[in-house]
Amino acid sequence: MGVLRIDNARYFGYRAQRSAAGEVRRKYFPMPITGPGKRGRRIAPAAEARIRAKAVAFDRELEAWQGGIKAEQVRQARPVRSGNTSGVSGISYRPTYKEMKRGRAYVYPVFAVGSLKPDGRALTRRFRIREGEERAAWRAACACLAEAKGISPAPLYRRFPADALAAAKKRAAPKKRAAAKPKVAAKPAKRKAGK
Repeated sequence: MGVLRIDNARYFGYRAQRSAAGEVRRKYFPMPITGPGKRGRRIAPAAEARIRAKAVAFDRELEAWQGGIKAEQVRQARPVRSGNTSGVSGISYRPTYKEMKRGRAYVYPVFAVGSLKPDGRALTRRFRIREGEERAAWRAACACLAEAKGISPAPLYRRFPADALAAAKKRAAPKKRAAAKPKVAAKPAKRKAGK
């Protein structure tokens, strides 16, 4: 968040604040009031500059602390979905992804990208695999992951999971039923003569 100047009825001064890993660290730097001005309270410019410099210096300390925690998170980053089926850490193949739109359920296969960006934010994207366009979806997923990680996508392109896709298609294919025996029409009952 950085350094913020606060001028309201409860507080007059600067605040340095940053957060990382669910923890918030902040410190307040109050300014002495010398009198009312046209647009809020008044303080000598030199005094305000000194107080702001203190707040900025503390913010630099907080920034170093925040950077260390985020670097540790990125170092320990694992894919969001641990059941990796594609051979590339951070991209998994889901043969049945269910999506609801306007009250209808749509089920289709996707490449799911799950990773942690260098700035510490989570990345989750899905790329739909249309029939005959598997490689295009793979390239899009690899490009997304490479951009987030700051690496070249070329080595990822070459690791296309053709075997995993073929096996999944084979499992998902409808099973053929054994041909049912044709029913033989029942013979009509014989009528007795004379009736």
